[in-house]
Amino acid sequence: MQKSYSQLIGMPIFEEYTPQYPISYVRDVIIDPETSKLLAFVVRKGDIVVPSDIAYIHSAIFIHDRDRIVPATEVLRVAEVLKRRIHLLGAPVCTQQTKQYLGRVVDFTCDLTQMILSEIEVAKFFLFF
Repeated sequence: MQKSYSQLIGMPIFEEYTPQYPISYVRDVIIDPETSKLLAFVVRKGDIVVPSDIAYIHSAIFIHDRDRIVPATEVLRVAEVLKRRIHLLGAPVCTQQTKQYLGRVVDFTCDLTQMILSEIEVAKFFLFF
């Protein structure tokens, strides 16, 4: 299943066996800049859900229980990426060989079956006076 960043943001998170009310919402997505793997979903400031704690994803994310929401500092790789302050959305995109500027990332798509970044959407912005 493919979902874009813009579709993931705001997606409700439910407990698998008590899906009456959402326990939180996706606020951000953390991608490993070296492997392109989806490392975590940010649900509250400083708290995350890692893919291994997700029961399934459809129109919402279902986790086994609310104890699966953990501080980002408890997952070493997530803490490292957050410390480096790498954000994919808005990042400049250049060609590898000539370093020609192509634009900025305006959206990206994740393959939620493999939990990996699958596409980026790039656009150039022009200023008109």
